Order: sequence, then structure tokens, then C-alpha cells
Amino acid sequence: EVVRPQDWKRHHGLSRDKEQARRRAIELCPEAPLTRKKDHNRAEAILISLYGGARRRGPPIKTTTTRMPRNGSAT
Repeated sequence: EVVRPQDWKRHHGLSRDKEQARRRAIELCPEAPLTRKKDHNRAEAILISLYGGARRRGPPIKTTTTRMPRNGSAT
């Protein structure tokens, strides 16, 4: 499947600014090696992969939180 730039950028709330994409990727993946300005292509690759993963998973599913009892087993 071809991913259009306007689709993944819209998903992440980005404009054409490559520095904005780098900052967003750092925000979402702080462990990624994106310290240099010229790492914008790497940042865009990360954002595209995150977009693809979100599309494959579909819409978020509402979950309920289960409280853990004091003995550590789920109820």
C-alpha cells in the first residue's frame, strides 16, 4: 500500500516543515537517534511507520482498568 505524505502528516498534525517532523518523532520516540538537524529523513521514516501501525490496528478500543488486589492477582 502506498502512503501519501499528506495522510501521515495530517495524522501527526504536521505541516511541510521537516524540523517539525523531527521534533514530533523525538516526542513520540525519545530513544531514537535524531539529535542532528539532518536526521529529518529518519524522523519522517519513524512517523510513517507509526502511521502505518496505527492504520493496521484500526480505531482505538476503549478499555477498562482492572484493579489489582493486594495479593497481586487480577479480579
